[in-house]
Amino acid sequence: MKEGNQGNHLTLRLGEKILIERKKSGLSQGQLADMLGVTRQSVSKWESGAAVPELAKLVAIAEVVGVSLDYLVREQEPRSEDTARLEEKLDRLTRYVSGYEYTSKTKVFGIPLVSIRLSKNRTIGRDSTAKGIIAIGNSRKTPSAPLGCT
Repeated sequence: MKEGNQGNHLTLRLGEKILIERKKSGLSQGQLADMLGVTRQSVSKWESGAAVPELAKLVAIAEVVGVSLDYLVREQEPRSEDTARLEEKLDRLTRYVSGYEYTSKTKVFGIPLVSIRLSKNRTIGRDSTAKGIIAIGNSRKTPSAPLGCT
């Protein structure tokens, strides 16, 4: 496969990414060229958008600078909805791994109306005990008798 001009927009985006990632990796054009078995001029052409590397060279560039091939060749940045969806998945995963906590802002005599503390590892401690008018939790502490029932 021969290097060639594939259209300015895609080529510039690809070239910019190669330049940025090469510099982040602390490599000169000559060092990257030596690692890939090409000339420094080839790297210069890729970075300026005058040429596009072969697929095998793109794979090697991605490996050398520590990024994915997908990142290098994709023209578009991640959309905000994709980012929001990924953040939501991360939040759900975090809650799944670490448990769930909720304390209502509504208080009665200074005590939260609802307090929920569910933890995966069932740790017992000050922060793992639900404290509220309605308290739900999986702490292994022995529950005390409700007010007025002793």
